[in-house]
Amino acid sequence: MPAGPLRIAQLIQTVHAQGGGTSTAFLQIFQALAARPDLAPRAYAQASPPGDPSLPIIARYPGLWMTPARAGGIFAGDLGKAVIADISAARIDLLHIHGLWSSDLAAAALAAQRRGIPVVWNPHGMLVERAFRMKRLKKQIFLRMGLGRALRGASALVFASAVERDTSVVLPGTGHIRREVIPLPVDIPADLTPPAQLRAEGRARFNLPSDAPVIVFLGRLHPVKRIGLAIEALAHTRNRLPGARLLLLGSGDAEEEAGLRRLASERGLADAVVFAGWLDGADKWRGLAAGDCLTLQSMFENFGYVALEAAAMGRPVVMTDNLSLAQEAVKAGAGVACAAEPAALGEAWVKALSLPDRAAVAAAGRAWVQRDFSAAAVAARMAALYHDLAARPGPNRGPA
Repeated sequence: MPAGPLRIAQLIQTVHAQGGGTSTAFLQIFQALAARPDLAPRAYAQASPPGDPSLPIIARYPGLWMTPARAGGIFAGDLGKAVIADISAARIDLLHIHGLWSSDLAAAALAAQRRGIPVVWNPHGMLVERAFRMKRLKKQIFLRMGLGRALRGASALVFASAVERDTSVVLPGTGHIRREVIPLPVDIPADLTPPAQLRAEGRARFNLPSDAPVIVFLGRLHPVKRIGLAIEALAHTRNRLPGARLLLLGSGDAEEEAGLRRLASERGLADAVVFAGWLDGADKWRGLAAGDCLTLQSMFENFGYVALEAAAMGRPVVMTDNLSLAQEAVKAGAGVACAAEPAALGEAWVKALSLPDRAAVAAAGRAWVQRDFSAAAVAARMAALYHDLAARPGPNRGPA
């Protein structure tokens, strides 16, 4: 086992705000690991675009980020070569890869395995059967050109939830690989404005009446998020929630947004569904605080960051019962789960907005996030995995 802190290479193809949850997870995992004295993490990713919100975070860690410019195509590009160079120079004790479908990632994994360096993969939902079936021919080509061999030599696969683990395909030759469930850390800014003030700012920012019931959604406007289901749910419960608004925080392609606007108009909700567009920074927190509850009704969520962010803000979360965090939220006293159909979703909103002790729900949500998803809690579990793998002999340091 190496002396001193374990030198952990964290590798992802690219980090940028519009890259969604995988980029967010990578940044938050890196920050959590960097706070531990027993670990020495270093990040490898293509340079983020100018003005990207990830850049100030990256700037906090001078010398710990490698940002080569050119990605690979069929073969490894500058990104993969940068990792391979550090592997060859014996600067890495363990390689942790985020994502999947990339020649850079596969080449780095194979180089590490040749040196007997443990390799951990976080597929971030990319092995879930629903996602795996998309563009399957292209993925089969990747697997045959080296990615399959790289995955077969992995020391561990890490999933963000038991649902992700249990719904991910088991590729040929990978059935023996250690499979761990370690959630993603949730980062709530320490200097965040108090929730009551954020709520007032959010209501003003999005032109919402101060006394209107507001259900908030945060995410991409994409068919997998089933935002149409939320609009139908609002139509079902409008008589139970007079003056209610559905605040949509996010953007999508023009065709998807146009379809959602048409649906809202057809249901007589053109003024009740607020399309706020894509947000970042303080506006995201204002938007969450402006709501009285969060709604999440996706077909699939690899993790569900937004549910935890809303819970940390003291907002009850309403999730359809197919989502991995739904029952955990109910058990924690932080939310409501329901069937994925309009009447049930609308009734769940009514229940969440009618809870007799909202202060207790808010406290339960904050405690749940702190206990299970704080940076310190997640980093401790990740570090334990790293140390265990690094202590195992042999080129493939999977389970004994």
